[in-house]
Amino acid sequence: MLISDYRRDFSQYCTAFETAHFRYRAGFDKELHLEEIYDRCGDLFTAQAIESLRIAYEETPPQFETERLGVRLLTGSARAGFLEARARGLTAEVAR
Repeated sequence: MLISDYRRDFSQYCTAFETAHFRYRAGFDKELHLEEIYDRCGDLFTAQAIESLRIAYEETPPQFETERLGVRLLTGSARAGFLEARARGLTAEVAR
């Protein structure tokens, strides 16, 4: 996996996620439509993606502090998304 591709895809996910929330809160949509975003972007939050990001972090030389920080933050987001994906069914049930 190329980090630049992951960054691009993660950025698109964040944009779609925030747009859906905005449309819901602004009253444009009666329901919050996130399932299609999760389906489309689910590969960002897999164990394989997390492992690829971890390897990318380890392979980034220590002197590239900004790059390492960016990859570390992406890894944290991927881990959080992984856990949210696993709990999505329970979260939806609680919301209902």
